[in-house]
Amino acid sequence: MIRFRISTAVEVNPELKEIPDTQLSNLEWLQKHGGEYLREGSLLLLGGSSIVDFRVRVAQSHARSDMRPSLWSHVAIVAERQRRTWTLSEVSLRPPQGFDDVPSRNARQDNTLDYYADPQLWGNIALLSFPVDGKEVSQGIQRLSRDRGILDLGELSIPW
Repeated sequence: MIRFRISTAVEVNPELKEIPDTQLSNLEWLQKHGGEYLREGSLLLLGGSSIVDFRVRVAQSHARSDMRPSLWSHVAIVAERQRRTWTLSEVSLRPPQGFDDVPSRNARQDNTLDYYADPQLWGNIALLSFPVDGKEVSQGIQRLSRDRGILDLGELSIPW
């Protein structure tokens, strides 16, 4: 059984804006439209085109009142600025580095925005930013990576 909560909001959040710009790669879109919102602690939502991404979106439909598949199959936390790109902290069902580090890092992997640049592979992209201290978020990620007693991320991802 999927555990979920239904929002009691009656209005759409006016801060959420759809910004279609299909001529750009996802990186270019983030650079052009992300601005001040692309920072440590932001959430990057992605909708992939693989069969795994499709299955995740369909599985999420059971938690939606309209039973429609979700637009998002993956989420990553923007971790820190590294030269010309940002690093991401994530738990991926298709990690580029493989699954060797799952036990030692509690399934958390590091990646970069570059990995999600192709809009053919990642057709939906959104950036959510909250008024949080990015350094505190990074410390929380590190703690979660070391302490499976808080939340065993590997156990949650293995059934997939």
